[in-house]
Amino acid sequence: MLDDHLKGFLLIGTYRDNEVGPGHILIECFKKFEAEAINTTQIYLGHLQKTHVTDIVADMLRISHKKAEPLAKFVHKHTDGHALFVCRLLEYLREKQFLTLNNFQWEWDLGRIETAGMPNTLDGVLADEMIRMPETAQDFLKTAAAIGLFFDDFTIDLILSSLEQDSRAWSQSKRENALQETLQCSMERGFIQSTGDGSHQFNHDRMWQASYNLTPEKEREVLHLQIGRRLLRTFRQNRMGNGQLSENRNGGQNSDSLGKRSVMRRKRKSDAEFRTRQLFVTVDQLNRGKELIVDPNEREDLISLNIDAANAAIRSSAFHPAIRYLKSGITLLPENNWMTQYKLSLKLFCTLANVASSIGNYDLMNECIDQVLQNGENIADKFEAYHTLIKSLTFRKHPDEAIGTALSVLDQLGYSLKWSKADVRIVTFQTRRLMKNQTKDSILALPDMTDEWRLKVITTE
Repeated sequence: MLDDHLKGFLLIGTYRDNEVGPGHILIECFKKFEAEAINTTQIYLGHLQKTHVTDIVADMLRISHKKAEPLAKFVHKHTDGHALFVCRLLEYLREKQFLTLNNFQWEWDLGRIETAGMPNTLDGVLADEMIRMPETAQDFLKTAAAIGLFFDDFTIDLILSSLEQDSRAWSQSKRENALQETLQCSMERGFIQSTGDGSHQFNHDRMWQASYNLTPEKEREVLHLQIGRRLLRTFRQNRMGNGQLSENRNGGQNSDSLGKRSVMRRKRKSDAEFRTRQLFVTVDQLNRGKELIVDPNEREDLISLNIDAANAAIRSSAFHPAIRYLKSGITLLPENNWMTQYKLSLKLFCTLANVASSIGNYDLMNECIDQVLQNGENIADKFEAYHTLIKSLTFRKHPDEAIGTALSVLDQLGYSLKWSKADVRIVTFQTRRLMKNQTKDSILALPDMTDEWRLKVITTE
């Protein structure tokens, strides 16, 4: 890539268009390629056609295409030609004894299949498969789906240990084995797969959706809130545990603790990364159940957690998730938020204005800045909002407005720059006189500036 003599470079990649929307980093890359006249070709890969499904059925069952056509038509209708589910539906028919092997030949009766009450949609087939799985596996899939497409073993183990399970399989002594057995069952059935590093994911978003649908819609908010509260307790316990471990290191080292910690480090890329991921999962779950939170203290606590999650996302340049967390925090504020939750309101709107500016959403930025300028109690509280506004005006090439805003802020701080030419000459003369006979070393030896607002004024970008 850095070779000046390189004449050409070919990059081939794949993505799922239903997972990449406007504002996604990949779409922004495509726009840059187009602006810089970089040749790109996009090839849309659709689902299998009926002829392709016929080829698959004929090949799998070792029959002629003519004989395979009726069954292939049925399979294509139920799967929309999705390759993954074509094979899965054939396996489902075999398990339900609709597709049987007799004298080394596969046999089926479409009339019997259609009158047997078989689900007539793919989602129905997947749901029927899950219902026939052990109840603990169903609980596992429901809980995993509540977290999302991706999840790690630690999170699932933690959640399952906290839910009401009639102690049938999730007692303290059996939980680890039960988790592994349930994971293995779900993997064998093709619903999830390992991604390494102690993490797993659903094989397809349709499988995730079918698993999520196992929980009735009216019970989902309760499940998310229950999961979030449990994760929050453990998240805070882990932070306290990490502090205790640091004390052990400073004093006498506990070899067992250090040994366990080294194993944890190998499984989770780093403690900091793991805690950040745990924070995101926790806040996501609480936000999805926030409408059920009525305790003002718990709502205030969740606002602070959303700010923490937003700041963590900002550090990773994940601006869109940061905006989502900040907006969730704002929805949790009471109606008279600037009277009762002044500091939290100020932090939410100032941070959201800054992030919105970073992605070019200037309408949202202006809305947040207006909130701060209208409700801020003093110039100190409004300073960050003014700073964001000045930066955005400068970036958008509106220098006159940026300078005008900056001068207004300086006026409010008591540093007026409305000087006449005579004032400028006097100040220039005074400055030259002060600098006379000064050397580089003598200047560096001068005491540092300590005035907070003067420092802000001269160091603000």
